Amino acid sequence: MTEAVYAYEHGLLPDPGATHDLSCLNILDENIILEELRVRFNNDKFYTFLGDVLIAVNPNKKLHIYDEKQHLQFDKDDTSAKQPHIFWTPQQAYCNFLYRGRHQCILVSGESGTGKTDSAKLIVKHLAYMSTAGDDVISDKILKASHLLEAFGNAVTPMNQNSSRFGKYVQLFFTDKGFLSGAKVTEYMLEKSRLVSRNDGESNFHVLYYMLAGLSPEVRASYCLDPSGNYRILQNVDRTGVLEKQKPRDTTEVTQLCSVMGTVGFTDKDIANTVRSLAIILHLTTITFFDDGSF
Repeated sequence: MTEAVYAYEHGLLPDPGATHDLSCLNILDENIILEELRVRFNNDKFYTFLGDVLIAVNPNKKLHIYDEKQHLQFDKDDTSAKQPHIFWTPQQAYCNFLYRGRHQCILVSGESGTGKTDSAKLIVKHLAYMSTAGDDVISDKILKASHLLEAFGNAVTPMNQNSSRFGKYVQLFFTDKGFLSGAKVTEYMLEKSRLVSRNDGESNFHVLYYMLAGLSPEVRASYCLDPSGNYRILQNVDRTGVLEKQKPRDTTEVTQLCSVMGTVGFTDKDIANTVRSLAIILHLTTITFFDDGSF
């Protein structure tokens, strides 16, 4: 009998899953933490406190707990104790800055597929909500910029359909009164090697597929692009070694992407140059090198 089983059976711990802050348990080890998270997950409780740390378990389904009701519940004017929720983290950070004048840092960490990208977007979304008395245009740009970064830096992996292949450091700037005034996004460790080589069952960066699927026939023809996606860097084999066929892509994504680029400050010329550069990358992959014996 493990220590965890003994503790539950002899009343040393409350029923599994009943405690939303695991730091309050009298006995706490790896097995107990995993058991608590397992039970809470099965009961559709995907957030759990461990002291000042919020543990999030990816539900792998759409949740309806991020709307106006939850924004109001975790507003800056009400910091009373609440059930664990992703909005709790930005609320605490924002109030520490606004009322105590302390700079704040939120670290989102986890393995691939655990929901880091969505968690980070929800954190920024709630921070923007709490500072809506400021510049709403800036808030809109920050939120839409995430979609742009994902298109150019995310890809499909066996564990995740929207896996970030880079690290991201987002700085948000606020006035003394708590109004959002600007932002700076720094990317690092971008997996550039994905352009030419990937593991079995993985795709290239989303934007390449969006472009081929969504550009008009006239624009594709002007860049001499093959809409079938028959390019070396877009082909891959599945885990059995069979060449995968390209899955249908949303034809509206590239239009939305260009709209976002315009929102965050790209000119029409910038957008056209970006598409042209992506087309060049695809064409370069059709070049074959061989040894003609001259060296």
